[in-house]
Formats: sequence, C-alpha cells, structure tokens
Amino acid sequence: MRTFIAIKVNPDAALSETMAVLKKGMANEHIKWIDERSLHLTLKFLGETSEEQVQQVKKILADVAGGYSEFSFVLDGNRIL
Repeated sequence: MRTFIAIKVNPDAALSETMAVLKKGMANEHIKWIDERSLHLTLKFLGETSEEQVQQVKKILADVAGGYSEFSFVLDGNRIL
C-alpha cells in the first residue's frame, strides 16, 4: 500500500473560505480537491509499504511522538485577492 506520515489538519473558517475561493477560481483546472475532513500536511511520503512495515512505522512513531501532546499551528502572511 502507498503510505505517508502526516499531520491531520482541522481547518478553521478562514482556511475553509480560502479553499472555497481557490476551488471557485480554479474551477476549470484539472485539480482533484480532497474533502476537508481528509486535509493533512504530509511530512514524509513512504511509498509502497508492506503491512509489516506499516506496523513497524507505527511503533516507531508511537515511541518518538507518543510523549508529545496535540498541538495547533497558524499559517499567516499570505493573502489571496
């Protein structure tokens, strides 16, 4: 299976509106827009990965990131007119 390591993004109202503006402005382009519920920030694309490898990656990620709590971030500085 094709896998990647990512951070789930829960868009706020401003990001949702920006995405709507982009979709409208690029309606004639060949772009496959994802559902906002699937929005994520890819940290590393792993490519083809076996089920055994997926389990190993999950364990390593749990060991490395398990001690950290949920966090939030803000993108700022760009305006779409």
